[in-house]
Amino acid sequence: MGKSKAVILSAMVALSGFTFSGLSHAAGDASSFDLKETTEDFRVFKIGDVVPDLYLTKPYEITNWSQRHLPVPDADSFWTYMGGDYVQVSRTDKKVLRIMSGDIFYQH
Repeated sequence: MGKSKAVILSAMVALSGFTFSGLSHAAGDASSFDLKETTEDFRVFKIGDVVPDLYLTKPYEITNWSQRHLPVPDADSFWTYMGGDYVQVSRTDKKVLRIMSGDIFYQH
């Protein structure tokens, strides 16, 4: 085997362990996608923060949460999409209850 083929082969072997962040999570382990914050419109949102009214409207409410691999929303809450991540929001006080990485969509 020539030197260039050996270098290419060793590079391929080294990269074979590389995984994308969304694909490295164990299937069925939704908690591994939990985040502490997300950024939308140049603002950081954390659990307990109040969500802008725009994200409380019907067009932003995610009703097909199971198809997106999201857990069942808590009673009196819903999922919305902010800054590339999924955010569970309380209907009563408009606060962030949970933030999950948008990569959960690609979980199989």
